[in-house]
Amino acid sequence: MFSARRYADNMRLFIPVQAKVRQFLGLLDGYPFQPGSSLSASGIN
Repeated sequence: MFSARRYADNMRLFIPVQAKVRQFLGLLDGYPFQPGSSLSASGIN
């Protein structure tokens, strides 16, 4: 069962994670964009 106490205890984890995600996404500006490839069966010869 979900409790408010468990939610409040886990809130302390969200703030450090947000800082790490922001730091990681800031590093991506230096990398060139690479478009993804399609996984369709029409490209198989």
